[in-house]
Amino acid sequence: MTKSYFCSLLQIVHTLEKSGKLSFDERSNLEKQINRLSHFLDTKDVKKAKIQVGRVSSLILEILKR
Repeated sequence: MTKSYFCSLLQIVHTLEKSGKLSFDERSNLEKQINRLSHFLDTKDVKKAKIQVGRVSSLILEILKR
């Protein structure tokens, strides 16, 4: 995963916030999960990184379904 991937995730969070679909708590949670993903990739823990990608994706999809 590249830096552009993280920028894309943060852009999605920003777009959701601008559209009013994202509460402050949800935004904080998403940013925390994205930062955890970054940490797992930095430590080359691929197994945990894959799980974390799923968590971030699930959170975003859950918000978009509303």
